[in-house]
Amino acid sequence: SAFAWSYVAGQIPGGWLLDRFGSKKVYFWSIFLWSAFTLMQGFIGFFGTAGTAVMILFGLRFLVGLAEAPSFPANSRIVASWFPSHERG
Repeated sequence: SAFAWSYVAGQIPGGWLLDRFGSKKVYFWSIFLWSAFTLMQGFIGFFGTAGTAVMILFGLRFLVGLAEAPSFPANSRIVASWFPSHERG
């Protein structure tokens, strides 16, 4: 649920970021941060207790959702601007 709720909450701010800074920049940073937070999830086993690891995993999944939120609208906007409407599926 951490991913889903943060993904939903990040849709509106993600759209604002796309309008403010452009699709290419926001899409790049979205994918970069999303990948970095996903990579960090592989290291939660190094934390002492299971409870600590679960809390860190919850936080990282929350951050993955926030970082991934603008990626789908950015992808749609980029496809719409690069491909003519008669060539889209």
